[in-house]
Amino acid sequence: MVSKMVRATSLVSLAIALFFVLASTGCGDKDKDTIPPIIANVEVTDLSETSATITWTTDEPCLSEIEYGSATMSAHGQFVSYPFNDSSYLLSHCYELRLLTANTTYYFRARSIDKCGNEAASENFTFTTLS
Repeated sequence: MVSKMVRATSLVSLAIALFFVLASTGCGDKDKDTIPPIIANVEVTDLSETSATITWTTDEPCLSEIEYGSATMSAHGQFVSYPFNDSSYLLSHCYELRLLTANTTYYFRARSIDKCGNEAASENFTFTTLS
């Protein structure tokens, strides 16, 4: 939680100052924000035989997670999940997947969660590592 020093000279200014302090810390009232973040601009970059970087953006600060698996893993409902990143609420998200198998198709989706706990997942995407 962020604390700020506020000097209020009246009850009205105190209420206004309190509103801005709560608004600046994220989700002051979980009942008000029920809209999940929008995930956009999902891209695969820096593709090699054994790694790929996946990036995306959200319309509000979020934690992020990536779920991925090969075609064989996906057929059995098995995905590897990188957990939500530390405690950084970001607009731009990036994961580098390593130790992949060359010339293999992988399926993935991006997931993000905002400060109020609203979650979103992208559609499923694929990429094939280089051979």
